[in-house]
Amino acid sequence: SLPYGINLNPQTGIISGTPLVPGRFEVPLWGVNSSGQGGLLNLAFNIAGATGTPLITNPSIVRVVGGNGFSLQLVSSPAAASYSLSPVPPGLAFDPATGLLSGTLAGNATVQTYGSNALGQGSTKEIQIKIFESPSAVWIDEEFGDDASNPAIAGWGASPAGDGIANLLKYAMGIKPLISASQSLPQGSIESFAGNNHLVLTITKNRQATDVLWTPEISSDFTPNTWNSGPSFLTVIEETPTRLKVRDNSPLQNNPQRFVRAKAALVSPSSDD
Repeated sequence: SLPYGINLNPQTGIISGTPLVPGRFEVPLWGVNSSGQGGLLNLAFNIAGATGTPLITNPSIVRVVGGNGFSLQLVSSPAAASYSLSPVPPGLAFDPATGLLSGTLAGNATVQTYGSNALGQGSTKEIQIKIFESPSAVWIDEEFGDDASNPAIAGWGASPAGDGIANLLKYAMGIKPLISASQSLPQGSIESFAGNNHLVLTITKNRQATDVLWTPEISSDFTPNTWNSGPSFLTVIEETPTRLKVRDNSPLQNNPQRFVRAKAALVSPSSDD
């Protein structure tokens, strides 16, 4: 169809008017003579937003974990005088004055949004709302898109960047999975505590990876069944949403060799960990 605000006079063939909505519009035009013979022309209109016309700036895809307490605030530049959204998904309510969509989201939805100024001029934008059961599922969809269901690329044990670092570890540490990033692995060091040197491990954590459980472990000879974890063997020096730092309880002076590592594991969305 023609851009909003533009009309065609079928008798004269004149296209005229004032476009009200920016965007690209492809219109098939057909002209015929008195005998009904004619031809088809596809005409494209690229309408730029006028100064002062609000443009919706929200992402085209909104990913959320669970549907309870869902909210989406429409944002435009410049600020819109009013907003519209359709269709309003079941369980949600929309406030056209503030542009806030909120409520309990029952499932995936696609909505058309519109922000207008005081003259009624504005822009439309389609937004997909996708609901997931866990933060890790959001990450898989966000990072891999159409390949999210391909285990060879998006599986937790896969390493699509070819650097040998599994997707699970990259998720746990907040590393882009398609980029080689061996330098971002946990770092070991030796630090002094109360006059004694101790082995220390520092891990960068992904703030969004709330469904990952980190388990640091210590060993004296790197062989199976010799790895130990917990406060009897390791002391947490620092733990925040973005960083975990632990030290070996046993001073290096008392041990010919010490090894430290950390395991990352996904936990159930219903877990209290």
